[in-house]
Amino acid sequence: MLLDLPPEILELILLALPPDSFAIILMTSKALRAAILATPKILRCQLLKLPGLRPSDQATISELLRTFNRRAALNASNGLQAYADVIVNKPSVAESHELWTRPKFNWIQRCCVDGCYRGVLATAADYCGTIHVYRIRKGRIIPLYKLDPRNLGLDEDDSPYIRYRCVAMRWQRCHNTHLDHLVALFGYSVESAAHGTKGSYISKFVTEAVEKAQCTYHLCGWKLCKDTTKPAFSREVQAPPDYEPIIIATTEDFSADYTCYPVAVIFRKILVPINIYKLSIYQVTDTRTVHVPVIASEQDAVAGHYFSEPITRARFTSGRHPELWIFGSDTAPLDIVTDCVSEGVLSLRFSYSSGRPRPRNILFTSTTNPTSFKGLPIKSHHAHECGKYENGSTYCVQTILELVITRGKQSGAFLVKYAEEQDFCSPYNINVELPAMEFTVVAMLLGLKVPSSSEMKHIIALSPDQEWVAIADWDKVKIWGLHTDAFFKQEHGSLPPLLTTHSSFDFSRTWEGKQNKALRHEFGALDDKAYTTNCAQGYFHDHIRIKGKERKRIVGIRPIELPSRGVVFSLAFANKNILWAWTDRGLVKWAWNKRRQGLREEVILQQL
Repeated sequence: MLLDLPPEILELILLALPPDSFAIILMTSKALRAAILATPKILRCQLLKLPGLRPSDQATISELLRTFNRRAALNASNGLQAYADVIVNKPSVAESHELWTRPKFNWIQRCCVDGCYRGVLATAADYCGTIHVYRIRKGRIIPLYKLDPRNLGLDEDDSPYIRYRCVAMRWQRCHNTHLDHLVALFGYSVESAAHGTKGSYISKFVTEAVEKAQCTYHLCGWKLCKDTTKPAFSREVQAPPDYEPIIIATTEDFSADYTCYPVAVIFRKILVPINIYKLSIYQVTDTRTVHVPVIASEQDAVAGHYFSEPITRARFTSGRHPELWIFGSDTAPLDIVTDCVSEGVLSLRFSYSSGRPRPRNILFTSTTNPTSFKGLPIKSHHAHECGKYENGSTYCVQTILELVITRGKQSGAFLVKYAEEQDFCSPYNINVELPAMEFTVVAMLLGLKVPSSSEMKHIIALSPDQEWVAIADWDKVKIWGLHTDAFFKQEHGSLPPLLTTHSSFDFSRTWEGKQNKALRHEFGALDDKAYTTNCAQGYFHDHIRIKGKERKRIVGIRPIELPSRGVVFSLAFANKNILWAWTDRGLVKWAWNKRRQGLREEVILQQL
């Protein structure tokens, strides 16, 4: 029917199509493909809807077509919603079963040891407290272990009447010199059948156990061997009265440099409308587990720590002196506990109770940040010997790209670029706290709802090559292609500076060029070693202006929404184009590239 339209109308329709629909037409309709290839105008227009530098004026039709196909495939815009493979692995139990309907106990994590990919590890805890462990490798889900708390000897006296439940768990990545660890926190309850006769041993035991179970938990760890598991440690954890544990965290990179590794437990006060928490650090060694309280003042030790919003997660930094970062709904931590392997009482660095709130919003009209805004580090770039000082010594430029989710007048997800000159050649480790540096807001991830209305807030996963970021908000999963080289290297992110370009690109010499402000922003600047001027604005062709006196112009990156398969509990990339998630429907796999065929499958998840 489209071919019956006048050529002028057909051209307008093809120009207005989104690039993913346009790519599908190129693949499926020979007649429309012939009409498109009759003139370069349509392909040039569609290329400007995809990330990538403007094509040369001398490019032929065949070169434009190859460029479009390559960019469409790289940016997942060639009908990803229709062509992505989606496979749901459903556990062979009832849909109301707790095996995969409790978000705190369905955890998935990419496992990489010394840079070598070892698959994705997935865990789920059932109503009896048993933890099911799976390894995902080359698309196959392999049941590995069933970790039963009863095997730790926690209930030797009266095992038939005590029922365990998993409260929280966390994986610990290890190096080749150590085995993988899984740390879990268990609570327990007593079955009514265990009360026995009055005065009997069972009755006395149960009475004491019921009282003890209200505030006693078991912190356990397992070493995961090739064919079996070994208990690593087990100790009792006493919860403060009227508090319940909600989150545990452990070091994510356990190496031979550690004399001990910390495990953090966060307790929340129950039956109160405000966010009051208490924190404890347990330093685990081969021979003992030492409890270290976390307080900011004597008042905090009694009343607990107050936070302006609920705590949703916590993690440790890597290194010999790990810090505990506590997060709410944003990428910036609410608070920090420093040097968690030192002896003595630990304290919060930025305690709200001490009147030193942590900055929450980016100042978009500023170029320096004296306190170094915390975000999710994505990638760093080290430019070696970029220039010379007056004394003749050379300097390097260190740049870091971070994802920051902010609220307030300008809410959203932004890419922030930090830059610093160094008189020494030493790239930063983005897994530890970074020093204060100058920053520039360079991009915004479009299509993300901030703040999230989900009780689990935003769940973020970064691909192993740092080129994709996936964010889940309840049952919606969106991915953004970042193309980090476009933010670090001027030759990848901008057209050559105006003074060195061909006259056909030098629009600043004509009245028409002066009016074309959008194209002028695509050019780089001379001697911009940190590449902060027009950063990536020649590569991404969607631009927005953020609020403020300067009306700063930044890049807008459009998302691709994956087919929904239930409420998302956790996310992890297996590689650059395969994403796994635990949802309330089971283990879900999304795979996308130009060879996918739009599979929609549901299979049964095997269990031990």
